[in-house]
Amino acid sequence: MTPKYDDHPDFNAELDADGAITIAGAVFSRSRILFDLEQETYRLALMDWQRQRQEERREELRTKVQDTLTLRANDTRFKELVKVARNGGLVPFVGAGITKPCKMPMWTEFLILAGIQVGCDAVVTKQRLSLGEYEEVAEELVTKMGPNWFNEHVERTFCQDTPLTGPVLHIPRITDGCVITTNFDDVLERAFTQFGNPFTEKIIGKSQTGFRKALMEKRRYLLKIHGDAKDRRGRVLTIAEYNDAYGGASIDFTRELPKNLKTAFTYSTLLFLGCSLETDRTLKLFKQVVNDEGTDDLARHYAILELPAVNVEERERFLTEHHIFPIWFPPKRFDVAEALVALLAEMATC
Repeated sequence: MTPKYDDHPDFNAELDADGAITIAGAVFSRSRILFDLEQETYRLALMDWQRQRQEERREELRTKVQDTLTLRANDTRFKELVKVARNGGLVPFVGAGITKPCKMPMWTEFLILAGIQVGCDAVVTKQRLSLGEYEEVAEELVTKMGPNWFNEHVERTFCQDTPLTGPVLHIPRITDGCVITTNFDDVLERAFTQFGNPFTEKIIGKSQTGFRKALMEKRRYLLKIHGDAKDRRGRVLTIAEYNDAYGGASIDFTRELPKNLKTAFTYSTLLFLGCSLETDRTLKLFKQVVNDEGTDDLARHYAILELPAVNVEERERFLTEHHIFPIWFPPKRFDVAEALVALLAEMATC
């Protein structure tokens, strides 16, 4: 395929670094001459230049993460992750941590700020959320604000057209198939569109028919399991909504959402990005699958997570009991976390 001249300004600038060429008083750029007169030579030189830049980029990323890969079992797990990505079997499971660099709030932050508007004590709310009472807090906020105000607040917060930045820009390069997210915003949709490979299908909330077929066929399909900021129907926020989506005291695998998550957990390798992976309904569902099915026929799942300051072994045991194997990055080094995702994207395409 013949490249387009204007699509490669950096390459053209490098060709032009030795200065313009003057012929009979007329000035020509070296890159333009090569492109106009020898397009095949231009194409081959461009491919070689792109390979060199890609290898330089990989080396920069390897240098940035080399100490991190020596932590615990990181190196082995990262290599396994690369293999899965190269084989096209990776399904990113994206949480709010991925969209935070794009100026989207974490769910904890959103609930605390919403609570302040109706007189809730921020310290008390934060303490309750640290105990995992997300559904309860959301339920109380809907009651205090009323559904119309609360829904408007969700939409106003998560429907901002903020700049795309951070690890979300690398996700389109690590999968050609399905992506799962708990997020309400449209950051993933915009990132995949900007990459030039938008989602062909998007399913929102509790009515998620068609996902299992899309997963098996590796179609570019976005599953927003807890809904979308632009559509209050099907959103999963409160205790009542979680019970409706997942079942009551125990997970009901006859319902569409649990059925889809079980399929993904059973037949794909999930990579959790920007997820806290604390105790919640989704994690409870995965643990139920492990308990019911065992792990002999389950793919291993991975998560890129911040290394806790204390109780690392306890945290790792908790995750691996859910058949999720962490790749740790140093505390507060979110730049290293992004570098791990970027290196995975680079290695998956080589």
